[in-house]
Parts: sequence; C-alpha cells; structure tokens
Amino acid sequence: MRLPDAGFRRYIVVAGRRNVGKSSFMNTLVGQNVSIVSEYAGTTTDPVYKSMELYPVGPVTLVDTPGLDDVGELGRLRVEKARRVFYRADCGILVTDSEPTPYEDDVVNLFKEMEIPFLVVVNKIDVLGEKAEELKRLYENRYEAKVLLVSALQKKGFDDIGKTISEILPGDEEIPYLGDLIDGGDLVILVVPIDLGAPKGRLIMPQVHAIREALDREAIALVVKERELRYVMEN
Repeated sequence: MRLPDAGFRRYIVVAGRRNVGKSSFMNTLVGQNVSIVSEYAGTTTDPVYKSMELYPVGPVTLVDTPGLDDVGELGRLRVEKARRVFYRADCGILVTDSEPTPYEDDVVNLFKEMEIPFLVVVNKIDVLGEKAEELKRLYENRYEAKVLLVSALQKKGFDDIGKTISEILPGDEEIPYLGDLIDGGDLVILVVPIDLGAPKGRLIMPQVHAIREALDREAIALVVKERELRYVMEN
C-alpha cells in the first residue's frame, strides 16, 4: 500500500463554495495564474495543483478544489473528486466571503473528522468593508479557528498566510500518537478500517503518522483490517 507522498512537502487543500474567490486567492498566494478566474460559478472543474516554497513552512503543494456546493450530476462528481483530495491533506484553508452556511459547516466537519488542521480566510475585504471584522469574529467563535482577512484582488493580507499555516501545522514537538506505550522491538498491531471514500492505495494521514512513529522507535508495525485481527492474535 502506497503512503501519502507528503513527507517533505506539505499538502494544503483550499476549499470553499463556488465564487468565493478560491482561485484568485490561490493565484495571489502562488504569484502565478495557475487557476482560472471567472465571474461565473463553478469555473474550477477539477483540483488544480501547484508546488511552491511557502515561507516559513517550506515546500508545499497547494490544491485548488472545485466548489463544494456544485450542483447537478456533474457537480456531484466534481464534489466527490474534491473530497478525495482531503485524504492527502496536511492542512486545510477554508475560503469564504460571507456568513457561514451549511457548506462551510460540512467542510469544517470534514477537516475535524480527518484531524486536518485548518484556518479560515475571509476574502474580498475590499468589498466587505467593516463587515469583514464582524465575519472574522463570527468564524472564530463558530469554528474555534484562526481567521485571516484578505483581498485577493488588491493582494492584501497575504503576509501572514505562511506564518499562520506554520503555527497550526503539527511540528516536531507535537504530542506522539503512541506516547510511551511502545519500546524498541515491540510488535505494534494497527487495526486500520478501510474508508471507501479514500483514494485507492492510500492511508489517511493519522494512520501514516502512527506507523511512522512505531518505525522511528524501532518497533515492528503490523497493519491489519478488523476482520483479520482475530487471525493475527491467534497465530
């Protein structure tokens, strides 16, 4: 089974509703027109990837996803494709330009379920004016997340993006997954349910971190599914 290839390059997913300015945000952050910008909703039809150096985080891959409120059968397929990207994410950025809706709630719930650290970016502050600060407080209270105010059009508010991402990403000082439960030479059996929504051939990041920690401690890591556990314990 192939592990996520985010080892030395952080994988950052940019998500949000259609026409909140995700593509403009990503283009400004990257400094290139890597995503198509249009006044029409649903312009981004497939995830758009761009690798770059983001100070002080280091090498990252940014992913601009289709709007998670896309409609119709084609829209549903786009949303499913966008959600699959989350399984590789080290960090998430929720872009919005108005008060939270059920779509923002869904994205944040997905981030939390998958243990993906995230921040909220309120875009279009050049249009929002004083309301931007109100939205900042609203999102901070609703999601208990860091919130940044930006204008992709005027290229304002981007200086703190990298710093904020580095603050929410787990570092070397993070609390270990396995704590002091294992020593060198121990056999660690990891019971890993297979999520049918995950891309084929991939583990989600918490599973990868647990395996890596076991190997770093010179333990033996054995990965099984639930139905295989009894066989392993009896043999």
